[in-house]
Amino acid sequence: MLRPRLLLTTLLVPLLARAQNTSCALSGSVQDPSGAPVPLVSVKLTDEANKFVRTTATTNDGYFSFPDLTPATFTLTIEMQGFKTYEQKGIGIDAGETRSLQTITLQVGQVSESVTVNAAPVAVNLATGERSGTLTGDQLDHIALRGRDIFDAVSLMPGVVDTTDGRDAPSPTSIGGIYIMGGRNDSKNMTLDGVTNLDTGSNGSVHNMPSMDSVAEVKVLMSAYSAENGRNPSSINVITKGGTSEFHGQAAWYFRNEDLNANNFFNNEAGQPRTEYRYNIASYSIGGPVILPKIHRSRNGLFFFFNQEFQEQVTQYGTKEVTVPTALERQGNFSHSYNSNGTLIKVNDPLNGKKQFPGNVIPASRLTPIGEAILNMFPLPNFKDPNPAYTYNWNYFASEAGPAPRRTESARIDYSPRQNWQVYLTLGNNADRKQPPYGIWVDGKLNFPLTPIIFQQPGRVATLHSINTISPSMFNEASVAVSQNTLTFVPKNLDAVNRTKLGITIPQRNPALNPLDIIPDMSFSGIPNYADPSLDDGTPYYNRNTIYSFVDNVSMVRGTHTMKTGVYYEHTLKIQSASPLTRGSISFNTDGNNALDANNAYANALLGNYDSYAEATARPLGHFLFTNLEFFVQDTWRMKPNLSLDYGMRFYADPPQYEAGNQLASFSIAAYNPATAPVLLRPATINGVKVALNPVTGQTFNSGLIGDFAPGIGNPADGSIIGGKNGVPRGLYTISPLYVAPRFGFAWDPFRTGRTSIRGGGGIYFDRIEGNPVMGQLGNPPTVFTPTQYYGTFSDIAASASAGLLSPTGTLTSLSGKGHEQAVYDFNLSIQRQIGSTNLFDIGYAGSLGRHLLEEQNINPVPLGANFLSVNPQDKDPTTTNSALPANFLRPYQGLGNVMLYEFATSSNYHSLLASFQHRLSSGMNVSLSYTFSKALDEADAYSDAVDPFISPRARNYGPAGFDRRHVFSANFYWTLPKPGTLKGLHSVRWLVDNWELAGVARMSTGGPFTPTYSLINSITSPTGSPSETARAEVINPNAPLAQRFGPPPEPAGLNVVPWSVSSTTPQLGNLGRNTITGPGVNNWDLSLYRTLHFGERVTTYLRFETYNTFNHSQFSKNDEALKFDSQGNQANPAFDQPTTARPPRIIQLAVRLNF
Repeated sequence: MLRPRLLLTTLLVPLLARAQNTSCALSGSVQDPSGAPVPLVSVKLTDEANKFVRTTATTNDGYFSFPDLTPATFTLTIEMQGFKTYEQKGIGIDAGETRSLQTITLQVGQVSESVTVNAAPVAVNLATGERSGTLTGDQLDHIALRGRDIFDAVSLMPGVVDTTDGRDAPSPTSIGGIYIMGGRNDSKNMTLDGVTNLDTGSNGSVHNMPSMDSVAEVKVLMSAYSAENGRNPSSINVITKGGTSEFHGQAAWYFRNEDLNANNFFNNEAGQPRTEYRYNIASYSIGGPVILPKIHRSRNGLFFFFNQEFQEQVTQYGTKEVTVPTALERQGNFSHSYNSNGTLIKVNDPLNGKKQFPGNVIPASRLTPIGEAILNMFPLPNFKDPNPAYTYNWNYFASEAGPAPRRTESARIDYSPRQNWQVYLTLGNNADRKQPPYGIWVDGKLNFPLTPIIFQQPGRVATLHSINTISPSMFNEASVAVSQNTLTFVPKNLDAVNRTKLGITIPQRNPALNPLDIIPDMSFSGIPNYADPSLDDGTPYYNRNTIYSFVDNVSMVRGTHTMKTGVYYEHTLKIQSASPLTRGSISFNTDGNNALDANNAYANALLGNYDSYAEATARPLGHFLFTNLEFFVQDTWRMKPNLSLDYGMRFYADPPQYEAGNQLASFSIAAYNPATAPVLLRPATINGVKVALNPVTGQTFNSGLIGDFAPGIGNPADGSIIGGKNGVPRGLYTISPLYVAPRFGFAWDPFRTGRTSIRGGGGIYFDRIEGNPVMGQLGNPPTVFTPTQYYGTFSDIAASASAGLLSPTGTLTSLSGKGHEQAVYDFNLSIQRQIGSTNLFDIGYAGSLGRHLLEEQNINPVPLGANFLSVNPQDKDPTTTNSALPANFLRPYQGLGNVMLYEFATSSNYHSLLASFQHRLSSGMNVSLSYTFSKALDEADAYSDAVDPFISPRARNYGPAGFDRRHVFSANFYWTLPKPGTLKGLHSVRWLVDNWELAGVARMSTGGPFTPTYSLINSITSPTGSPSETARAEVINPNAPLAQRFGPPPEPAGLNVVPWSVSSTTPQLGNLGRNTITGPGVNNWDLSLYRTLHFGERVTTYLRFETYNTFNHSQFSKNDEALKFDSQGNQANPAFDQPTTARPPRIIQLAVRLNF
């Protein structure tokens, strides 16, 4: 009957899920004093906390295995007539761990006699070749972490890079900035009690972020892990605490305030006070047996745990230094307006041959009310940088904070209906409400205090898990779960961004799509570090993500084999509003090709002249769905007493995400027909008046419609396809229906002592792309058009709105045809050595190769050199003296703007030396050290990173990843200090001098790489001759000091802009590679002092004084990255490579914790 039951269990499972393995395993062998295996021995395993019991028997080979255990600390008991009872206590097994014990030799004697041993606090891995890291609840209690954020603790492991500048409190976005084994930011998974807990839009936030006090263990899978673990190449698995057979509880309070802290480096430099910084975090937990009168009176079999945490906090969002319009500039007076080099910016009159306005002052009669309202929206300057290098870089300083109250609940019920069967239910809830003034994604590009954004992100999760022993050699594990989050945001002060109340009454094509009447996005490029009022394009925003899941695994023990098979299924729904430009986006950027450009972006706004204006025609609501089906088979084989193999195969069937209403649209080269492409209205001069000319009919229109589609000609959505229609897949692209991922690992004890393990392994890991690339197709034509106009005035926008003509969408995306599941091939080889009973050393190599990773590339760029009118006179705008046609007239696919093609075409590679040392529980001391020497290389760090449109990405974009950190070292320790009160003469003061503990964390790493930006002062044309390609600097002398190492690329002959432009006749891109310069690194120490007070035997209080950046070391996080060259080719930016932002100063936290 077992075989049919196994078949039904593994194949006929309804809703199964893509989840990570949370169970653990223990195996070993039993022999008699002669070395012969002892079959059919009774083996019992008892959870020391809740007394749950599992039993099995050895096979004919003397082998036993418990393949599906709940992570815990166990006692192993072996009994057989004729031998003494063997008992081993304190066997700690982590989530996902397979622990293999040394061969156990029974001693001849009576069962009533016993032999008891205690497991060592550290042990080498003798079972698998996986590379992973584990943090226990005890370690999390003692490690000094300012934000009490589990992801902060994860960054202490070798192979992990954290690119954030500090973690002040846990939040749903805490997972962001963590890079594991060279993987992308969106290529990791996070599970909570074995169930996917990751937002499927960005893969950059979690549904439910638990309190650290509710976490029993964190396990990070990094490389060569077994086939039973699916989804991403790396995974962070969090296991929550459960109740025990005794009542236990704790209450804690954590306090931080700016009055306790040092001041930020740049606040000090600017003479500004400390920014408001306030954290009051209260937490309590309670757990124990469930005693129900007349129903369940026993302290065994039923347990509970509950934790609740309240975070009353005011979060800092960093300093911002920007340039706002001065009082004179708001009146049109630019006589004191300088660029960052201290040179007066000439303001030119576009109606007078671009001659400079007399005195650099725009006459009052030329100022437009809307332009004045735009400049008056900004705050007045409040700051002059005392550093001469930054005098003209900015004039406004802000250091803002915002309230971010948060509440977390975690609950768990453990129940054992009978021996060998354990069931537990976990529940989690987050209430999360922030008010960021700027600095996070919901603020868009906002970089000064305009209005806070009310951002709510509640999340919840529920999981039911069962582990059952079907027979002594067959085991079953199953779980069912649902998790969900909801994201909404809206401006807090709507009046501060209301068009009508501000007087920014730029006409809209579709005002009904902007019901809150919010101002458009704006850009002022050319102004040094300009103030940007652009809110997120999704404002106001709604998003709900729900994941339903179930998993079922079956294990069988045969001889020295532990075989396992299982199937996962997940159903995910994402309801999300699109984020097209329904509020409009207007650019006042300086542009040499714009005949209306005054050479100053704020002056352009005052004059009412724009470089471009775009506005979307619709804002659909998407219902996005996908399912994942994954199944596996694997075997862990104890081939010899000192050699174990684990091997298996995982199968992925993860079809692309789709939209339920068939609203997804994409551009397809195959569907584009030049014969039906729309025709653009061209610039022309008729009877001395500039007009928009229909080149087919000769009909003329207002000049503001130049670049719009000629009415009635061509298909405005030429090349567009719609998912689910006309044979197009609902998800727009296809992938293979099944991917096969082999896994292999080994562990070898060369000396047969159980103290040395040589381990290695490798595997293939597949992962679907994050949801955003597909969800972004909701904003493409014909579902949404985003007409974009160039080089006009406010009145031209009104004319275009009334005409109702369409124009090319500024940027659309393309995801269609044959795709591929993203793949990572990883491998590792290492050696572990146990030194004594309390020390463990590990050193090894680990690498990974990313293949078929998603990137984007512009397939409709303006050709190189198109704007060089001396060599391409056909590209000249006939209505101007020396300006090129707008970009859309010069592109290869007429009727389209930028077309960003998503391709599964980029690769990455990562190679590392990883080392760690652990010292556990000796003389009251725990120490963990980790070091990573690595190199991460790629062409694109994320799917949204655009590779070069003209040159091979391998040649132009390949280089260190933005998250590459060559050297990373961390150390953490906690030490129970000696008790001097036990010495003679000190007994009377032992209440003061005893029971102290010192804890600390040290982090050191090299900085992140970057590519400096390039600009040429007073140059009207880019050396590339195309707005689709940005030039890089030229490496002139690689051995010179950094600021003198570079020069501008030579400009093509005939432009006569700079004196050295005499040799080149082709566009110049510069030879500087990507990410070749390293920014500032990290050198940080956190030290804390704890005091323990005992009240009787059951109540303990801990007083904690915690310091972060203890020595208040100024640690800069970013330097000025702008190379600016004068007309002689000299680097003229004195601030280049000088610090612009700093990591947090010293922060002090006071805490009290009560345990009982």
